Amino acid sequence: MAKVRFERRSFATALLTYLQTAGWNVTTIQEQFIKDIPLEIPAVGVYFIPSKVKELQMGRTVPSYIRPIQVDVYMESESRVEAILDDIGDFMDLESITVKDTNNNVLAYMISDSESILLDSPPPLESTPTLIRWRGIAKCVYEVNYID
Repeated sequence: MAKVRFERRSFATALLTYLQTAGWNVTTIQEQFIKDIPLEIPAVGVYFIPSKVKELQMGRTVPSYIRPIQVDVYMESESRVEAILDDIGDFMDLESITVKDTNNNVLAYMISDSESILLDSPPPLESTPTLIRWRGIAKCVYEVNYID
């Protein structure tokens, strides 16, 4: 059975490790869409967009899932947003994710569809300099294959 919370936590943990190794001063990754919490820059959040089951072969007892994932990033400048988006794009393209439960048992593997990676940094909506935060959005579709 699919465990989205374990998928989200495994993805966030792997991304945090990757970004810290790349030199980013990110201490936590929110496991939801960032809202209603004070933003401390840099802020990174992982959001799983509603997904579906994918039947890969006839008679398969364990389904695979298609998981569109969005990573939201908030930074103080456009250049920093673009730089971290490049690293997140590399992470999505190069790293597969091992999904583990709370007992460290391997449940599934997440593999990205490299052609689905989208990176965007829309301009800020606020005009007050003290409120300006640049937002970056990285999206990718993952295939999650659970182990029998």
